[in-house]
Amino acid sequence: MIKKCLFAIVCLFTASCASQKLEIKPINHVSTFLSHQAFDTLELVGDEIWLRKKGKLVATYKSIKKQDMFESAVEEVKSGYAMMKDKGATEILYDDSKYGFFAETDKFKTYYIADKNNKDYWALISLKSELVGSSFLIPAE
Repeated sequence: MIKKCLFAIVCLFTASCASQKLEIKPINHVSTFLSHQAFDTLELVGDEIWLRKKGKLVATYKSIKKQDMFESAVEEVKSGYAMMKDKGATEILYDDSKYGFFAETDKFKTYYIADKNNKDYWALISLKSELVGSSFLIPAE
């Protein structure tokens, strides 16, 4: 009986851990949530965060300072979309405070997201394509 109870407790603990998500905020007001099972290593490489699973890169996160030629980070990301829309980029419709788009390759989906409350930085988030369905990207409050 004790073994069955311990086994049940271990199963419940394992199931609750499996559903845990890690929140990653590359800039204020932008969050991603990724299952902790999606990666086993977190690396800081320069000013980027790299997530790896069994040695293979599965995601990168970076905050990028806007260039001086733009009034705001949102303006810079909009300019990036204007240059990339003919190459297959897809605009993301958020509320009035955020702007973004994503571009895809056969292996990664890369998001470019800016928030009006953060005029100097925007987020560059790249996720392995198979993680996109099991993770989610949301504007943070």
